[in-house]
Amino acid sequence: MKIYLLGPPKVILQNGQPAEISSDSEQALLAYLAVEKNKTHQRESLSTLLWPESEGKQARNNLRVSLHRLRQALQDDAGEIILASKQELQINSKASIWLDVDEFANLLEEVKIHSQSHLAQCEHCAGKLAEAVDLYRGDFLQGSIVEGSHAFQEWMIFNQEWLQRRVLDGLFDLVEIYTYQQEYRMAEQYVRQQLELEPWREKAHRQLMCVLALRGERTAALAQYEHCSRILTSEFAAEPSDETKNLFEEIRSGQLQENVKLGQAMAGFTPTGWKRTLLIAVMVVVLVGAGLAGLRGSGLSHEIGSGLLTEQDLYDDFSETSFEGAYDTSKWTERDGPEANCEIVQQDSVLRISHNKPELFSGCTLRVKQPLSEAGGELGYLSARMQLLDSHNGGFTGTVLRITTELQGGGWAAACGILADFNSVHVLFDVIDLRFGEAREDHLMYETRQVVGYNTWYEVLLQLDENAERIACLLDGQVIGEYAVSNPQELADAQMNREVGIWHEVDAEATSMIDDVFIHPAK
Repeated sequence: MKIYLLGPPKVILQNGQPAEISSDSEQALLAYLAVEKNKTHQRESLSTLLWPESEGKQARNNLRVSLHRLRQALQDDAGEIILASKQELQINSKASIWLDVDEFANLLEEVKIHSQSHLAQCEHCAGKLAEAVDLYRGDFLQGSIVEGSHAFQEWMIFNQEWLQRRVLDGLFDLVEIYTYQQEYRMAEQYVRQQLELEPWREKAHRQLMCVLALRGERTAALAQYEHCSRILTSEFAAEPSDETKNLFEEIRSGQLQENVKLGQAMAGFTPTGWKRTLLIAVMVVVLVGAGLAGLRGSGLSHEIGSGLLTEQDLYDDFSETSFEGAYDTSKWTERDGPEANCEIVQQDSVLRISHNKPELFSGCTLRVKQPLSEAGGELGYLSARMQLLDSHNGGFTGTVLRITTELQGGGWAAACGILADFNSVHVLFDVIDLRFGEAREDHLMYETRQVVGYNTWYEVLLQLDENAERIACLLDGQVIGEYAVSNPQELADAQMNREVGIWHEVDAEATSMIDDVFIHPAK
């Protein structure tokens, strides 16, 4: 027998025919016994639950009559489905009964415990999520009313809300998965299902804006923002969040499309060549906050030359404790962004940056708090000691030093730091110029890497010489890579940012530690 409670309730008997259950009270009795099947139920409690306005004797008689009719509808004359005594009722745990609510919960639990490296790359989990959301035909016990029973209504509403939260989360994950895989039609299907269930769900509106924009439907994406704004005003007299407004500006300015180009440029960094365009594109938006110059190098890389460091160039050794907050905000400014949700705290004379929540992408950027009034003033080197702890769960994570700027026609960045993926830990050095071409090979001016390990302090240094002619990345004083700049005068005249960037992708959980940040200007 199959019992369907998601949407209008129905029961399919062993012979494949629908059971003819005649009243809402009988439907309610079956639903309650089926969902709460792991415990026995006192007849007195059930009669009070379903017929609270009836006298005790009348309520018990109502239960007796409803149970008789329900057994007839289920063809359970022998009492093999509903076990009954003079005092108690319970669904028979040995009976062959399939319940859609149980199947729905089991599929989601299977996804939760499946030993995938990360959700976005697990076809098995994507399939199970799709099966689960397909079971959701509508609200739990949709259309059912038990007159006068506030207790039963409360129980039903509680289950409705819990199950709707679960299906919305499942739909959200499916959108993330299919957007990650650049399957935008499938992503749109699942995001629109979210909005059918909850039209004011702002993060679903953001998902749909992204999907439409990435599919090339910029006008539709902007119109979706206006639609979201109208709904929020109508329902809550509120306006969209800053996160949604920022995404709108990214789409309107064409920045999101530029970030996708950066994602294409960076996509080859994972050894298996997965499609990471959207992830890196959105991480650009996340970590920049105020524009392209804020990130433009969510690549990874770097290493360090101890011989170049002098005490007077020490910017922050994270030993000062006279400030309020998690770190010294007189030296660092944290870039805002929709997924900038790392835990950053100065502790035991190091800066500890952690992320311990399964998410498709997240990250944060700390920018050196210095004015950029003097063009070329950011040339020289940026260095730090850094390490990645072995608590890393195998997802994709990076901790990098960056020098970034915005040039006429596009962004430029050099980055050097520790990258961990599913197979190894590397120091990677890259230089990217978004003004050139459309393909990864055109944007990526230079790339090299070297294997390193967990739980080891590395001195990492990123250097741009005084004439902006050479960029180098050093690890513990040894050159990992260097790049001859093709546009030195342009860089020498540019205003640049120095940053520490951290990001996590496809459910990565990791902790990085930073210490002894040095800055040495070229002039």
